[in-house]
Amino acid sequence: MRTRLDIYYKNRDYPRIYQLYQQAAERNHWKAMLNLASLILSDYAVPEHDPGVAIQWVEKAMRLGVPDAYDMMGTYHQSGLVKGGDATSGYAFFERAADMGSPTAMTFLGYKMAGSYDDPEGEFWGNLPIGTQMLECALAQGYGDAAEKLGFIYARPGTNEAKLRALKILHEGVKLGSAECANKLLVEFDGFNLDNGRNLIGHVDKARAERYGTIGVAFEYYQRRLKLPNLDKVLPLPPAPLPKWDGNRKSLIDAARAVALTSRPS
Repeated sequence: MRTRLDIYYKNRDYPRIYQLYQQAAERNHWKAMLNLASLILSDYAVPEHDPGVAIQWVEKAMRLGVPDAYDMMGTYHQSGLVKGGDATSGYAFFERAADMGSPTAMTFLGYKMAGSYDDPEGEFWGNLPIGTQMLECALAQGYGDAAEKLGFIYARPGTNEAKLRALKILHEGVKLGSAECANKLLVEFDGFNLDNGRNLIGHVDKARAERYGTIGVAFEYYQRRLKLPNLDKVLPLPPAPLPKWDGNRKSLIDAARAVALTSRPS
């Protein structure tokens, strides 16, 4: 089932959504199973709030071989939701999920591995090349938040080329619907770290900062249900000129999102 994009996520009919997810999950729809588990553990007014039931739905998705189910179970173990679960067992599930191709697990583990060296005392471990590859693989699957992590890694050398690479990858993350990337670019164009030379742009650009901020608010509204493949039409990276904008959030988002066909082409 699909939820309408034009309704703010906090105002949706969650009892009805729960019912439809349950019907789909009972027919082995794995996305519905994971969405149902999330609703059960939420604060929304849904019929069921038993963590054990949520765990059962995730376990069922795991039996179907769903990578994201293993990732979700890792979160349950790490948070202690599963009896006897801890960070160690959680990471085992994250690793299994990443091996199976889960972009969320790849992003989580990839950034954890992005340390530039290993602590010989065992305080942390790192493998930057592998961590970077995992993040790039997650991004290639369309998971925009991986771009935000890659932005930090790409910018580490501090050269102009490195900063430009980081800037471009963050912009790609915005196209893929990442609020983290939009908010990161908001503060960069607003002049964050400009005094110490770590700013990615090298100057303040309030106009672009405002647009990234507006997009970040829209992503919060749509809750990962919005992507902007035509972003460059309304918000290209410098030195391209910035097109005119009337200041209305809807007009900005409508121009940047995918074009919807109203009728079949002849």
